[in-house]
Amino acid sequence: MQRSESYIALKIHDDDGFFSEDGDQAFSIRADNEHLKCLVKDRREDYLLSLGGIGGLTATLASSMEYGILGDGPDVRRRRKAFGVNTYPKRKAKSLASQFWDTLMKDVSLIVLLLGASLSLGFGVKEHGVKDGWYDGTSILVSVFLIVAVSVVGSHWQAKLFDKLGSKCDNNTTIIRGGQRQEVPISEVVVGDVVILKIGDIVPADGVLLWGDELEVQDPRRRTAEEDPTSVSIGSENPFCATGAIVTVGYGRIIITAVGTDTGSGELMSSIVTRKSTDPTPLQQRLEGLMSKTGRVRNAFAILIALYSTGSTSDVSCKLVGIFQHALSIVVVAIPEALPLALTLTLAFATKRMGKDDHVLVRRLAACETMGSVTTVCTDMAGLLKLNQMKVTEFWLGTNNNRVDAAGSSRIPGVVKGLLCQGLAGLITDATGSPMEKALLSWAVTVVGMDVDIFKRSFKVLRVEDLKGNKKCRGVLIKDTAGVVLAHWKGAADIILANCSAYVGADGATHEFGIHNRSSLDKVIKDMAMASLCSIAFAFKQVHNNDWSKSDKELTLLGIVGLNHPCRPEAKDAIEACRKAGVAVRMVTADNSITGAQSLAVECGIIWRNDDTHSFIEGHVFRAMLPEQQLAIVDRITVMAPSLPMDKMLLVQRLKQKGHVVAVAGDGIRDGPAHTEADVRLSMRTDFAERFIQFQLTANVAALVINFVSVVSSGNMPLTTVQLLWVNLIIDIMGALAIALDTPSKALMRRPPISQTEPLISNAMWRNLAAQAVFQVAVVLVLQHRGRDAFGTSQQVTNDTMIFNAFVLCQLFNEFNAREIERRNIFTGLLRDSRMFLLVVAGTLALQVVMVEVLTMFAGTKRLSWGQWRTCSSIALMSWPIGWAVKFIPVPERPFYEILARWEIVLASTRKRDD
Repeated sequence: MQRSESYIALKIHDDDGFFSEDGDQAFSIRADNEHLKCLVKDRREDYLLSLGGIGGLTATLASSMEYGILGDGPDVRRRRKAFGVNTYPKRKAKSLASQFWDTLMKDVSLIVLLLGASLSLGFGVKEHGVKDGWYDGTSILVSVFLIVAVSVVGSHWQAKLFDKLGSKCDNNTTIIRGGQRQEVPISEVVVGDVVILKIGDIVPADGVLLWGDELEVQDPRRRTAEEDPTSVSIGSENPFCATGAIVTVGYGRIIITAVGTDTGSGELMSSIVTRKSTDPTPLQQRLEGLMSKTGRVRNAFAILIALYSTGSTSDVSCKLVGIFQHALSIVVVAIPEALPLALTLTLAFATKRMGKDDHVLVRRLAACETMGSVTTVCTDMAGLLKLNQMKVTEFWLGTNNNRVDAAGSSRIPGVVKGLLCQGLAGLITDATGSPMEKALLSWAVTVVGMDVDIFKRSFKVLRVEDLKGNKKCRGVLIKDTAGVVLAHWKGAADIILANCSAYVGADGATHEFGIHNRSSLDKVIKDMAMASLCSIAFAFKQVHNNDWSKSDKELTLLGIVGLNHPCRPEAKDAIEACRKAGVAVRMVTADNSITGAQSLAVECGIIWRNDDTHSFIEGHVFRAMLPEQQLAIVDRITVMAPSLPMDKMLLVQRLKQKGHVVAVAGDGIRDGPAHTEADVRLSMRTDFAERFIQFQLTANVAALVINFVSVVSSGNMPLTTVQLLWVNLIIDIMGALAIALDTPSKALMRRPPISQTEPLISNAMWRNLAAQAVFQVAVVLVLQHRGRDAFGTSQQVTNDTMIFNAFVLCQLFNEFNAREIERRNIFTGLLRDSRMFLLVVAGTLALQVVMVEVLTMFAGTKRLSWGQWRTCSSIALMSWPIGWAVKFIPVPERPFYEILARWEIVLASTRKRDD
């Protein structure tokens, strides 16, 4: 073995099995890979020492601090093969053919249509010949294929888009390979790479510090998001940097020891990513109920039609064909084929809009609608409700209520100002440090009058060190131009105060601490905590003979500042919008102070002061309760602090048991358990399903009644199977797109969430639907029985074309009625905000013109004159005044079936009492 400054060169024999397939010689791995995985995860100092420390580790991984790894293609390939890649596993995507088959087989309605299409094709060819008998069956087959294809392609396209956008989020990191600095994606980092870190960088994989200058990181595995950064240094108990940690202070170099799923964060993320949720979303559950009820109605009408058709003719062959055609028309019109397809298309448009307007990525289309049913949101404090910055709001000088306004410095003695500025200039070396240091430096410059450059030139820093056994306090030893040596200390107020024996008062003089003085300042610190303020104290001491060992005792207190983590302005607006929409916001945080969390909850508008309807609880208290006790109080819990990740997950589980639909917003990995239990990923607008179902069921109900009544009264169907498919698929899909692309009104956010147990069709929807259906049934029946006499046209023009055209135009005009379920003005914002809606409606009208005037053979229609088009349009236009008038009819908020059930109970009790 030959050792150079940078690399270990090994001569390895072929019989040892160290040669790769392409003949490249692999490097030796003296380190146990399993131990390397645990080196940072479990902070295995013993294993690091067994390798020979930092030098032994770099030699083991054939790397060096100055030159990194060799970094050529074979070297990188070998490392990936030996240690894995820096990515997380993804779910194996199904092929399009497999997705197509699964989608088809899980939908009974589509299977029924396939069977009907096959029989229709056979009967049609037998009765009308090959030339004209294939229309109905083929059109049904094409419709089924289109439904499944668009659904599958839409979901596949969305998954590809997510992966594409996700790959763009792969940030770059700086590494050293072959002695050269390189910028590479985080996913390209391999074990042995030397990574250069600076403030703001994210640690791309688990690593050990090679060299650093006051490096501090925010560890992703911290118990609380509000904890102070962790110091990382060579030779200490913590030379380890975990994946996902953020550098807050200093800079350094680390050597990567584990990547991807071998890291602690990778294991957790992998379990979250690969976990599958099989629970249907609220809208899926309600749609399944609607489809089930529709199926029962469809079957009943089909049986009635078949029974009636049995006695209408004596010809057995014609009888069978007639029975089948009539029954198939009922099946076609009663199955809302457009509903799943329209939902898929609409969700795709909704997710695209969210990505463009809100920078939101949506993983699964089916999950988008869940937000419409959300009743509660569980959110963390850090990063979501709090700004990632701090501000000094209070300054306490001495004791006895000497509170100084942080915005002014007139009451601060000159000696205190000088000492404060001197200490800050020595302790804060970088203006881009932590939010706390930036806030303190900004306050010192703008309020106290500190000139950083002047103060730094007025002394020499001899030593900077943390308080022994406590990272929350830091001291600096300086020597000024007069030769005086001073120790300045900054840190948590309760710790600094415990080491002080004197204080500087408002008069600028030094006073000894008494029992009463100390208790007054203890109360000041507690009051700051209750006001959600972080209290930082400043103290100093003159040191003789540069004796650092006693510099942290017998200190003189300069003052205490209170720093506020202000609430995000946009968070207040969002919480207010949720409140108006009837969505409860609950703060679940790891912050150690429940009083501070309460204060922030008041500031953000989650609760109001002196509101006794809310409950505050600590995570360990909630965790120790019995499940029955947890369920009894879970609705009232507004703030939970401090809490562990499992406490948040338990809260989500109990809220779901009480019937809530829960959304979880958190700060990352520590919220993983709660995220897996939450209902919400991302969502579309809440009102689309209601408006589209009202629109489509109007057409379905009207067509069902029209065909049934027509067959019973005359033995003929005014709408053919092809025409019904045209209405039920193309027209309804275009209507769904028009409604989906329509701009939502601002009044939407003032509506309460849609309960999972609430009927999918509200009383107001039934009222609107029934009025339009009755109107359309009346129009078609009048045209069928009196149209030829009224217009003097042939049966083919009136019955085969005008009825079909008028019926389609009624659906087209009804799209405008569907824009508003309750409000009478259906044209609000139409020209200003709904251009896409008008464009889709115009496109639908153009398709109908092509169907009637061009595809006459396929549709079984005759071309119409301008006068006949005007007649059909005038008839359809009547749907607007009918829709306006019917909204004057009041309807109860309680569902009709509950009212009927209540009356049945009342009648039953009355009869029992009479008996």
